[in-house]
Amino acid sequence: MKKSLILCTIAAFAFAVCTIGERDDKQAYIDATVDVYCLTGNSSDFSAEIEQKANDIWVKHGFSVEEIPTVTQQFMNDDEVNKTIVEKSKKCIDIDVPVSEEIVIENQGEGSDVNNF
Repeated sequence: MKKSLILCTIAAFAFAVCTIGERDDKQAYIDATVDVYCLTGNSSDFSAEIEQKANDIWVKHGFSVEEIPTVTQQFMNDDEVNKTIVEKSKKCIDIDVPVSEEIVIENQGEGSDVNNF
């Protein structure tokens, strides 16, 4: 019995050590998106300085700049993610439509495909 308890403790410790530093992509995406929205507000006009700050936010949350389009595509149609982003973004900007709908609204009439980032 004592051996089993020791082995279970060692296994739990090993699992904990192995998972330290692993990023939860969904939560990291939510946090990065909210931080970028708070940086940019409702503006879609980005200067090079703002774009760099936004990229720095993504990197801070564990994403490379190259990953931004892929992770955005992965989560942009997730209703739970969008709802969470909207709720968390209300602390710093006036937002009342889901993120994916906002992207579509901004791109209407421009002839661009919302899936092409």
